[in-house]
Amino acid sequence: MSRRITWSVAASATILFALTGCTQQISGASSIQSAGQGGNLCAIVTEPVSQALEQAGISSVAPTAGGGTTCTWTDSQSGTSVTLAMVAEQLPAKDAETTAVPGAGSVTIVSPEEVRFAVDGRQFQLLLESDGPADPAVLFRVLTAVSSALAGQSAALPAAPAPQAGNTGSPAGAGPGASTALGDSTVTVTDDKGRPVQLRNSSTRVLGDEEIGLDNGQSVPLRTIATIDAKQTSTGTTLAITLVDGKKVSGAISSALTFTGDSDAGYYSLYFENIAKVQYQRDLPFVATPDPKVGPWTAASVTVTSADGTSQTVTATSFRALGDEAISLDTGQQVALQRIAKVEATQLSTGTDLKITLTNGKKVAGSISGAIEFSGDAPGGAPFKVYASKVRTIEIKH
Repeated sequence: MSRRITWSVAASATILFALTGCTQQISGASSIQSAGQGGNLCAIVTEPVSQALEQAGISSVAPTAGGGTTCTWTDSQSGTSVTLAMVAEQLPAKDAETTAVPGAGSVTIVSPEEVRFAVDGRQFQLLLESDGPADPAVLFRVLTAVSSALAGQSAALPAAPAPQAGNTGSPAGAGPGASTALGDSTVTVTDDKGRPVQLRNSSTRVLGDEEIGLDNGQSVPLRTIATIDAKQTSTGTTLAITLVDGKKVSGAISSALTFTGDSDAGYYSLYFENIAKVQYQRDLPFVATPDPKVGPWTAASVTVTSADGTSQTVTATSFRALGDEAISLDTGQQVALQRIAKVEATQLSTGTDLKITLTNGKKVAGSISGAIEFSGDAPGGAPFKVYASKVRTIEIKH
């Protein structure tokens, strides 16, 4: 089953961006006036963001620029507006979630309508307003488009501002609920085929919650767990839980519950029916491999080579795996296309085995159904489709 990637997976289920129609100002520091080097923020991001909005079905008017450091896209028909603002790096501390988003790095969820992120040392805020519920994929598309467009554009941006007077507290997002890479430990999830995947401890959730609810009425907070051993039965999944104090807890859950988190390769989600063991290794730091700076995604190209040796080049912005902007492996890892350098496919009787090389050199392996369809548009606009069972390699030039 295809799953959409959003950064809200590291937050509770209530932060899935069920947006309201209220009007907000960009929070935190007020918009910064252009100073020193650089030019207009809008001039850099207008084209890629407009394209991302169009792909999401939003026909926005030309963006409105504000002081060279803010940019707003508005669609009067849907009542949707997206505002990007460059703000002071130090902002008031908030109880917020911080998680890694493929293609955008570390992102802080300030509220259901607002996220913060940094590019080349500059702090940005992204705000989505709507007259009704909005698809969270809109913010995801805009966020990745903005990150790609701004990467390496330091000289074209205004100088990074100094913090406002009196605002000397914690960095953005460093509240009690924040989960940063610094000091975070590792959780190793081993699936029923014996394949381990390491996750960031603070990102792990069970169906969006920070605890496991058993059928006997017990709720076990994840922070108290040392190990989980899962066993499949005819009625569901039985868990044998060892707590950090050595006590044992057991009970059953639905096999349809998912264990989620952030791996070094991106978002992770696996049903408990496919999990054998979960081990919280609090003495093992989680170390993420840094992503290199690459060119804008809008300029990237994808070359798909089929098993018969024929090749087809498609535009990166149109490339999809079963309609998604990520490849979902049976290991639970979902690898964003923007982080991929090469995919090598081997056809098996049970599906298609993939060996994926990320842009940072990290290797990721797993399988997908041979019926998964890769699609995209050739440079001339002609549509292209091929089943995974017919693919030999996929190369992405960033």
